[in-house]
Amino acid sequence: LEAISAVCGDGLSIGVLDGLASLVDKSLVHQKKDVTGEPRFTLLEMINAYAREQLEASGEADITRRRHAEYFVALAERADPELRLERYAYWSQRLELEVDNFRAALDWALGPGDITLGVRLAGALGMFWYSKGYHVEGIRWTQLLLERLDETPTAVHARFLIAAGRVAFMVNLETASRLFARALEISRNLGDRLQEAWALAFQGYITLHELDAGMAMAETSLSIFRELDHQPGIAQALNIIGELARMGGDYQRAKRAYEECLAVCQQTGEVNRICYTYANLAYVAQHEGDHKHALQLARQALQLSREVSGIRDVASFLADLACPAAALGQLQPTARLLGASEAALERLGAFYQPSDKREVDQTVEVVRAQLDTADFEAAWAEGRAMSVEEAIDYALAS
Repeated sequence: LEAISAVCGDGLSIGVLDGLASLVDKSLVHQKKDVTGEPRFTLLEMINAYAREQLEASGEADITRRRHAEYFVALAERADPELRLERYAYWSQRLELEVDNFRAALDWALGPGDITLGVRLAGALGMFWYSKGYHVEGIRWTQLLLERLDETPTAVHARFLIAAGRVAFMVNLETASRLFARALEISRNLGDRLQEAWALAFQGYITLHELDAGMAMAETSLSIFRELDHQPGIAQALNIIGELARMGGDYQRAKRAYEECLAVCQQTGEVNRICYTYANLAYVAQHEGDHKHALQLARQALQLSREVSGIRDVASFLADLACPAAALGQLQPTARLLGASEAALERLGAFYQPSDKREVDQTVEVVRAQLDTADFEAAWAEGRAMSVEEAIDYALAS
């Protein structure tokens, strides 16, 4: 209703509600409730095609498409910060319902429309694309928009480049690094401290060839976020500091950073990051030799992520749970979980986070060495054949 009113409400000879009621009564428009409980209105394809013809004939197509894009840009920009707060589940569902509308707005922006609106929309959707498994699509849109970025105001560049870097990070760290570096330069030139902090945090995380330099960037981002009192940014920076410390073998520092991150997230309600933090703390517990506690933490991450996270995160948490399971001698279940995790990531065109990949690879080597080759391959194939839901049920029941 909100979208219809915003896009179509001006200049109608009748009220929006009266017009909708009439169309629904005539079965020209169908009404249903979405997963959030809100009413949604749909058209049969034949009616949709006819309506498009009439829109073109009316001479109002351009202004209507602009209003459509403006509405959905505003919606995405309203939702973006909410994805790091307690209403993550609601807003991620809301955005998922509007994927086709976002695609239509981006198509229009890249065609006869307003490229700046397209850049703003992609900049606001970066977190959604990353967390809900739409990174391949996000990469495609951001690559097309990057080619025309010079046509847009510099003020919208940093946020867009950070979003583009986040989705690129899923498949190519070098590309992501270049995008974050551009975002950092632009944000500093503009004096945009918030975007500077985000660019530093993410650039720090992927500076794997020089962990000290990465840590310095992450620590600087944390200082800026603290200066701005930006709690979601503080949580992100703390998590990255923990990841870099873990990759460098400083497990006590990693634990302190993760625990502080968890405390911040429990205040802000950022459930998705709470899942990550449980999984990260599970790795620390494993290095401390407390495999049972590690397994418990990994189960908490997987159970909670089932309710709020996208498939990519769930696939990673399956592997996180497999690592302590292997240490406890659950070899065939571990092989199944790792096979299921691998297959789910492959279907998405994704890979493990850099901080997790080494741990997962080591677990695979341990299990492969201790199991008979035929048993290992059979268990791995069984895991790969599982759906994500089947793998979650198996993991939590094991």
